[in-house]
Amino acid sequence: MVRLVASFVVLAAVSISAGCPDTSVDFTEHNDTNVERVRNMYSMFMESHSMKGPKSKEQLKKFITTNARAKVLMERIGLDRDEFDNYFVGMRDEEEIVVRWGLNGFADHAIAFEKTGVDGMRYIALGDAQEFSEEEYDDWFDGTTKPEAPDGTAFEPTEEERMRTDQ
Repeated sequence: MVRLVASFVVLAAVSISAGCPDTSVDFTEHNDTNVERVRNMYSMFMESHSMKGPKSKEQLKKFITTNARAKVLMERIGLDRDEFDNYFVGMRDEEEIVVRWGLNGFADHAIAFEKTGVDGMRYIALGDAQEFSEEEYDDWFDGTTKPEAPDGTAFEPTEEERMRTDQ
């Protein structure tokens, strides 16, 4: 379900930027936390780069702050490109958001992580931000835990995503 929501947010924003006239959809509700904002910016980059994630914060920042399509998408989801660096600060722990750089495809879609969190619980942006314990966090961060497919089964990457990972 998480993958479905995340894919919808990115694809809907892309569709709108491609000229679809419906501007009544509010995507800002999927940007309540900075981990969600970072994840959505990362997803924008992936959509424009054959589902390959940025290798660094600097590469993502260059894309977000200079790419015309990213400008439109950022406006559509209620984000300000000039606030890029501020989005990388956790709203609860005020520490730098931790990111898994250089991912390939949505099979590795746990992307943005709160560094410390609150009371032993940290946010991970899986579409919308969700709280996880220390042990769960580590499994998401190292890629041991993967998202579920919309039908509730373990998510398996597509053949295309497997090929990108092998390259």
